Amino acid sequence: MNKKLLAINVSLALFATGCSLAPDYERPETPVVAEWDAQPTVTAPLNWEEQFTDPDLQKLIKLALENNRDLKLAALAVAEYQAQYEVTRVGLFPSVGGFANVSRGTNTNRSAINPDSVATSYQVGGNFSWEIDFFGKIRNQKNVVLEQFFAVYENQRSAQISLVASIANAYYTYVADKELLALFKETLSTELDSYKLTKNKYDIGSASELELAQSQTAVATAEINVANYERVIKLDQNQLLLLVGTNLPEVDSLKKITDIEVKQIDIISQDDLIAMRPDILAAEHKLKAANYNIGVARAALFPSINLSATLSTVSNHADKLFSTGSKYWNVSPALTLPIFNLALYSNLDVVDIQKQEAIVSYEKTIQVAFKEVSDAIKSFDCLNKQYKSQENLYKTTKKYFELADLRYNEGVDSYLTRLDAQRQYVASRQGLVSTKLAQLQTQINLYKAIGGGWNVNQTDDTSETTVSTK
Repeated sequence: MNKKLLAINVSLALFATGCSLAPDYERPETPVVAEWDAQPTVTAPLNWEEQFTDPDLQKLIKLALENNRDLKLAALAVAEYQAQYEVTRVGLFPSVGGFANVSRGTNTNRSAINPDSVATSYQVGGNFSWEIDFFGKIRNQKNVVLEQFFAVYENQRSAQISLVASIANAYYTYVADKELLALFKETLSTELDSYKLTKNKYDIGSASELELAQSQTAVATAEINVANYERVIKLDQNQLLLLVGTNLPEVDSLKKITDIEVKQIDIISQDDLIAMRPDILAAEHKLKAANYNIGVARAALFPSINLSATLSTVSNHADKLFSTGSKYWNVSPALTLPIFNLALYSNLDVVDIQKQEAIVSYEKTIQVAFKEVSDAIKSFDCLNKQYKSQENLYKTTKKYFELADLRYNEGVDSYLTRLDAQRQYVASRQGLVSTKLAQLQTQINLYKAIGGGWNVNQTDDTSETTVSTK
C-alpha cells in the first residue's frame, strides 16, 4: 500500500511540474577581433563619481540622472517588462473565480406544487480553471519574458552610462569652447592695440599701407572668431540643457580645459568586459529568450491539458439557497491535441531562425565592444604623447610671439614677422585645447567602452529592481 501511494505521489509531482522542451543553453564562442593588455591587479573600474571628479560636471550628471527624459523612458520600460513578467508568471497557477445571479422569467414547469406563472432562480457559486503545464509551455513563456526583462534592464544601465558619457563630453566641449572664446577675445584685444600702433606709425609715415591693411585684416579675423565662438557656446549650452533636462547650475566661468585632470582608467580583461558591459549582457539575455521561445514552440506541438470545475448552489427561494438539495458541482478535464496544424511547425522554423539571429547579434555586439575598447586604449596612449609635444610647441610659439610683438613695437622687425608669430601662437594654443579635449573625450569613450564602473553604491542601486523567478 505504501509503494502504491508513493507511486501516486511521484506521478502527481511529475504531472504538476512537467518538463521543459527548451534546448540547453550554451554561450556561443567569443569572436576575438581585437586584443589589449589588461591590468592584472584591477578588480573593477572606477564609478563615474570617482572617474569624473570635476565638481561642476558632477552637479550636471546628478541633475541629469534625476531629470533626463530618455533615462526616465528607459526606467519605465523596465517597470513595464517587470509587470509583464508577473502577468506571465501567474499562468502557472490555477484561476479561481466566483459568481452570483438572480433570474426571473416565465415558469414553463407550472404544476399544482408550483403554480406561479413567473419563476425566480437564485444561484451562487465558484469556478476553478487550470492549464497544467506538463510540457513547459507556460514556464518557457515566463522565462522568455524574464530574459526580456533582464535585457531591458541592461539597456537601462547602458542608457545611464551613455548619458553620463554624453554629459561629460558636452561639458568638456563647452569648457573648451569657452577657453577658445577667451583666446580670441584676448587676440582681438591685442590686435586692436596693434592696429592703433600701426595706424599711428602710418600717420607719421613709419608704416606702409600694406602693414595697415594687414593689421585691419587681423582685427577683422579676430572679430569673426569671437562672434563664431559666442554662437558655438550658445549651442553647447542648449545641448547641455537638453541632456540635463532642467535648468543648468552655475559653472565656473574661469575654468580652462587645460586645467582639468585626465584620470587613468583601469583596463579590464576580455572576459570581464563580456561579464560587465550592459549591451553585451542585454544581447545574451535576448539570446536566452530566443532559446526559451523554442521550448514554447515545441510545447505547442504537444497536447494541452486543462482542468476546470464548478461548484454552485441553485434554488427558487433565496432562503433555501444553501440547503442540502440545492448544491451543484461539475468537474471537466480536457485534453486538446493538435493533429493537423502546419502553422505550428512553421513557427518552430521561425523561432529557430530568430535564435540564429540572436547569436549573430550577440557576436556582433562583442566585436563592436572589443573594437571600441581597443581603439580607445590606443588613442589614449597616443594622445598622451601628443599632448606633451603640443605643450612644448605652445610654450615655444608663445615666447616667439612675445618677442616678435616686442620687436615690432620697438620698430626692429616688420609687422609681417609679428603677424606670422601671432598666427603660430594662436594655432598652437588652439591645438593644445583641442588635444586636451580629445584626451578627455577618449577617457570618456574608454569609460563607456568598458561598461562604466562597478562599485558598492551602484550595486545597491541596481538591487532595487528585482523580480521573483519562482
